[in-house]
Amino acid sequence: MRMAQKSRPKAHPAVSDTVEVGYISGVFGTRGEVKVYLHNPDSGLFKSRLSCLLVSESGPPQSAVLSVRSGAGKKIIGRFDICTTRNIAESVVGCKIVVVRSALPELDEDEFYISDLEQMQVVSPLGKTVGVVVGVHQTGRGDMLEIHQKEEVFFVPLSDPFVDNIDIGQKILVLSDTGMECL
Repeated sequence: MRMAQKSRPKAHPAVSDTVEVGYISGVFGTRGEVKVYLHNPDSGLFKSRLSCLLVSESGPPQSAVLSVRSGAGKKIIGRFDICTTRNIAESVVGCKIVVVRSALPELDEDEFYISDLEQMQVVSPLGKTVGVVVGVHQTGRGDMLEIHQKEEVFFVPLSDPFVDNIDIGQKILVLSDTGMECL
């Protein structure tokens, strides 16, 4: 089974039919630029200006246009058309960057977005429901599924030895016997 991802967007519940593509982690310089964490910095989405929404914990989403460039080291520096000063840039730190799902690239048949896994039913190799995917976390060793099973939380690697099948249409993720050992 090939579990390819074209991008790492996560579903964003604050705005319907959108996905989170990153967030603003800090301010860079004095001219309104910000440090941006992108879930998939290699995505073609960021090669040109990107219309998006900035979503904060409080207040309505703000429409913005994002341009990114490389910064020092692994930093990605962004400029939003609405941020013209450092003070304005400071006001958007912590905001999630979300885009309308229809603006995302079409996927090949064997590809999926991380957001497609959220709220997916997790089943054993025999088809018994064992939990629900509530999130996918990036780690240095790869992506980890956060699976909730009643009051317990488990983390299972999102890779072939642990996951037998992912059916995006049916919203079912089948763990392998090895994956079941993580529960």
